[in-house]
Amino acid sequence: MMRMLVAAFLLVSVLVVVAVAPGMVRGDERVAYRVAPDPPAPVMSSPWVEGEHVYFATNEPANKIFKLEAATGNVVWSRTMGTGRNGMRDSIVVVDGLLHVGTDNNTFAALDAATGNTVWAFTPPPQKCWDAKWYRQCEAYSSPLIHAGRRFQGSEDATTRCFNATTGDLLWTQHAGDQVNNSPVVDPSGTAIWIAANDGFMYKLDVSTGKVLSKFQHCGSSHTKPAMDNESGILFFSCFRPDPDNPSLRHGGIVYALNTTSNKALWEHQGVGGTVLHIKALNMVVVGRFDGTAYAADPITGAVKWEVTNLPNPKEFFGPFVFDEERGRIYGATLRGMFYALQPETGELLWDFQAGGMIPVPMGPRLSSDKMLVFFGSFDKHFYALNL
Repeated sequence: MMRMLVAAFLLVSVLVVVAVAPGMVRGDERVAYRVAPDPPAPVMSSPWVEGEHVYFATNEPANKIFKLEAATGNVVWSRTMGTGRNGMRDSIVVVDGLLHVGTDNNTFAALDAATGNTVWAFTPPPQKCWDAKWYRQCEAYSSPLIHAGRRFQGSEDATTRCFNATTGDLLWTQHAGDQVNNSPVVDPSGTAIWIAANDGFMYKLDVSTGKVLSKFQHCGSSHTKPAMDNESGILFFSCFRPDPDNPSLRHGGIVYALNTTSNKALWEHQGVGGTVLHIKALNMVVVGRFDGTAYAADPITGAVKWEVTNLPNPKEFFGPFVFDEERGRIYGATLRGMFYALQPETGELLWDFQAGGMIPVPMGPRLSSDKMLVFFGSFDKHFYALNL
């Protein structure tokens, strides 16, 4: 096993610019603060909020993780995760004082959330993955799931791995027929996880052993986070049909509601596919489509409750909406740098914000603990906190 303590991951105290100057983006009156990583770098992953702090990670060339005071944007610590292709496209998870993250060189790491020091890291033997016109190092693109003291995470090397979340010991691996970029969710039983692969299957894996308990055939590739209704046992997720020569191009997709007991689809929506949010309190599933439109559906029947096709400056939703229960709003962002606030019962656009670059947030934006701010990063090389 190649688990290792990575002392070479250097903790760096770097001044990060906190700016509220107007003129950079449309909707500046909503900006509580924005943080510019040093050196400048895009922010792809979703942030994580833990108490009075917010964490975010950057891509190359910075390859850094930041811990901020959520209310002010002041930097508590920053850590460089290596040089070269060591950015982070998965999303941070903080559980029991450990910050879990994967990197673009396929390293799975856990840091002390208080200090940023590396607790453990694991790097499997390097493998190359096809990306449009060239081969590159396979990435840990899937975001980690922490459950029952274990960490579950997929990888572009077609492997789902289970670690002891505290020590980093590799407990099991499960290999699929293609990349595993989907992020896992827990089965209502607590004894299994669900994770989709780009081989056309959604897998149910035993938590203890990694054994395949069942699998459901979908339309091709799946990169977005599923949503599980623990009460009904319905799993909502989406897939798309990739271009054989360019994996980033999509030729249609499907949104599914999967009965995880019978392993059969309750309903499916053919079209372009998208990202899925289940709002139990409102009895609806909200889908941000890959074409920049959005709709809500009944979780049991799939009947469409509303659809909005005229959002300003539309582009692909890459991550799910997030529900602000206190205000009765949903927030979502797109690859054209648009951030939307919608009324969830009707889909009415309440306000929007334009960043200077795309906003991927693969696990969705995050609300502050006091629900007064919403956080996200952008490819305009800034991390944003907006007033709600």
